Amino acid sequence: MSALFDLEEVIRAKQVKLTPQEVNVLYTCKSKARRDFFTGTLLGGTLMWAATWRLRRIYRTELATGAGIGFGFWNCTRSLDSCLDHILALDGSLLQYELAAM
Repeated sequence: MSALFDLEEVIRAKQVKLTPQEVNVLYTCKSKARRDFFTGTLLGGTLMWAATWRLRRIYRTELATGAGIGFGFWNCTRSLDSCLDHILALDGSLLQYELAAM
């Protein structure tokens, strides 16, 4: 999951000049991962809250929170993996080169 963040650190450390398209890909991946985390958290928590309607409120809250965070991380990891695959599919880009070199 941290490969995208490591890639960004390497680029900043080397002070590499990226093309506008590469910058767009990098920021799109980060915003997509963030959006997918929050969407997954909300969806997982809501589904667990609905599924545990017979339990007391404190147990429902704990289960919904845990399920939401777990599903959010899973969804975020999936999103980051697809972004890394997208970066590796770019032909001849500096992002691809730096990611492959890590």
